[in-house]
Amino acid sequence: MVMEEHAKKTSFKDIGPKTLIFDVRTPAEFAKGHIPGAINLPLFSDEERVTVGTMYKQEGKRPAILHGLDLVGPKMSKLVTEVEILAGSPKKAKPFVVHCWRGGMRSKSVGWLLDLYGFNISILEGGYKAYRAWVRFQFEKSLNLIVIGGHTGSGKTLLLEGLKDAGKNVVDLEGLANHRGSAFGSLGLSDQPTQQQFENKLAAVLSKLSTEEIWIEDEGRTVGKCQIPDILFKTIRSAQVIFIQKSVEARLDFLVEIYGEASTKVLAERFENIKKRIGSKRLSDALALLEEKDIRGAARIALAYYDKSYTYGLSQRDQERVFFLEIGDDENDLEIVTHAIKFNEGLKHDRKN
Repeated sequence: MVMEEHAKKTSFKDIGPKTLIFDVRTPAEFAKGHIPGAINLPLFSDEERVTVGTMYKQEGKRPAILHGLDLVGPKMSKLVTEVEILAGSPKKAKPFVVHCWRGGMRSKSVGWLLDLYGFNISILEGGYKAYRAWVRFQFEKSLNLIVIGGHTGSGKTLLLEGLKDAGKNVVDLEGLANHRGSAFGSLGLSDQPTQQQFENKLAAVLSKLSTEEIWIEDEGRTVGKCQIPDILFKTIRSAQVIFIQKSVEARLDFLVEIYGEASTKVLAERFENIKKRIGSKRLSDALALLEEKDIRGAARIALAYYDKSYTYGLSQRDQERVFFLEIGDDENDLEIVTHAIKFNEGLKHDRKN
């Protein structure tokens, strides 16, 4: 009752960038996907939530609530203490937000407790479910994309990083997915985010960008295990492409620098994963080169496959929206960024005329 009278409700769009967000869902729910920057403050453990949910279905609402109170009672002091450690004392703490799945019983219960203790608290209206609706909306917005294409090893991600440093709007799909996009793309990297969390991170980036041009790398439908949302993928496929052309030798230099420290065993396993694509003969040749520590020679075999695959994908685009930018092997990262920006400005000038 106190909760209904005193707790404020807020929408996600009204949450400030420095506002603490406490997600009171279970650890498993949180791990599947959460608002970037949120802190997990679970009211129930994963097992406890299942127990309460089962009781609700089999015995009804009131028995489930009573059982939930039995589970939560001993945790109340700990919940308040954790919030005080993270947010500060009630008199000094900034306003913060609590949410569960739909802004229902769990968030209201924790909100009531923290409100009673003296915190200035708000509940996220609609909970994580409403936030996910906001995420999906970000992919439906009209986006003016400039797609950076190029064969494997062209340094597209480095170019995006340079463009961002130059003040351009940039979306780094591979960075958000924590994967470089090929069968070798996870080498040296930590685990990828879940699909939900990839979408959450992507939406957060898109929401902060202006409506001006957005530079983004050309990708397949998936980046590792993460799938690009359908609407955004269709936008990417229909957008203008600036295709970076670099020599094979320069691209091999780049790949050897990235993957050269990986063990022969790991590299061999990745080649095994693309056996059906490159064929038994090329696989055998690549494995023999790896045994001889000839990483460059093995990479050359992989490039032949990936170049063919990418060229086919490029051929499926509207060729009038594909523009080729040749990059010299002697150009440094800053020069390549400047080159790409000037090239795009030239394209815009030509369209106006």
